[in-house]
Amino acid sequence: MNVSGQTTSPTTLVEARMLALAYWADFGWPALVGPNGISLQIQDQQFAVSVPGDTGQPLFAALSDEPGAVFEIPVAHDLRWVFLVSGDGRATAAGRLPGADVALPGMTIPLPPTDLVHGRVRWIRSPEQDGQGLHSFDRFEEAVLRPRRQ
Repeated sequence: MNVSGQTTSPTTLVEARMLALAYWADFGWPALVGPNGISLQIQDQQFAVSVPGDTGQPLFAALSDEPGAVFEIPVAHDLRWVFLVSGDGRATAAGRLPGADVALPGMTIPLPPTDLVHGRVRWIRSPEQDGQGLHSFDRFEEAVLRPRRQ
């Protein structure tokens, strides 16, 4: 199953389980199936950074040459951009970004194409488009700190 090609939320429990298995088989991501769709359970040496869309766009541009999955989660009056990163999230400088939330091991975040109250979670850059699921910690930190140094 192609996770980036999936554009609609699974309509049956079997479809949701197949998609969760595809996340596991393709990327080693433990995806959980729940009543609202599919969620990623963050593991050791992995974290997710969620930022408002106006912060996510320049960060994405700074990482344009760096492989790593990015998706958006619709919330009440904004879109949150989520960056999946390898490494220890407790050591990240991402907390310096305005409005940033960091998901650490044991936490869960919705994965595309889950339908939420305010819309569908969708890929900005899927792991299949870039051949790798996670941004490298060092390059991510460099991109986070770069605007602050100028």
